[in-house]
Amino acid sequence: MSVLWKEEGTRVLIGQPVPITARLFGLPFLVVGFYLLRILVGGILHPSEMTVAGWLLLPLMTLAFLVPGWLLVLMRKHVIVDWTTRMAVEETDFLLHTRRTETPLLSDTHVMLRYERGSTGDTSMENPPYWIHVYLVAGTRVLLGMFREGEKPEALSLAQRIATRLGVDVQDRCVEGGEVTSGGVVVERLRPDDAD
Repeated sequence: MSVLWKEEGTRVLIGQPVPITARLFGLPFLVVGFYLLRILVGGILHPSEMTVAGWLLLPLMTLAFLVPGWLLVLMRKHVIVDWTTRMAVEETDFLLHTRRTETPLLSDTHVMLRYERGSTGDTSMENPPYWIHVYLVAGTRVLLGMFREGEKPEALSLAQRIATRLGVDVQDRCVEGGEVTSGGVVVERLRPDDAD
């Protein structure tokens, strides 16, 4: 996956674009949500036209369609890293409101790559896909980017670029072979005669 990298002086903005399929998937929810909102506003302006069921269910149904549609179509997320103030700021932009989480980058900060299980829609898959997550670890984890299994060189490049600017280490926890647990730990498979 491509990563947005935009440098502005001592700051860098890192983000990944949302796939167009996710935005298109959210569009019908947004359209139905606005249609129900229009009916709800009409009911508020003309209360005699609404029934009790309309007053109870219409607000819930409006929210059930409008919120996921809004999030899928309009939400954007990125990380701003400033290497002079040693701060990482995660910004989630909902168009009407921006949520900011600031993380100070202390002396034990490092950049980490690790495998994490990807979502599959098919639970019968024997080998589900794993994604390479690139984190800036400073007490808490700040997600910088996600890459598919075969895109390890791109993930390592992103990790090295940010680590160079911050003067920190890169910890590559993407160990090939073995089984990756939900915690991102690689466990080698034991043969029956190796077990105690």
